[in-house]
Amino acid sequence: MRHLYQIQAQVVTNSIPSIDPKLIAVKLIGACANLANTRHLALIFHHYLKSPNIFAYNALLKAFAQNNDWQHTIHYQ
Repeated sequence: MRHLYQIQAQVVTNSIPSIDPKLIAVKLIGACANLANTRHLALIFHHYLKSPNIFAYNALLKAFAQNNDWQHTIHYQ
């Protein structure tokens, strides 16, 4: 988990101009899902994405479902 935080810190402080920030956020959400950290992935979704696209929503819902968080999968605010 520490490596994920380090990667996230680098991406936030040193943006990569050739890569869409939404793509990076989707990848970070997927990494959090694999680590079963649904609280952190929700924070990434709300803090890092000002206008999420369908891919970001799909990654978020998939992460909740993958971690058996059915209540948030069906009713996410």
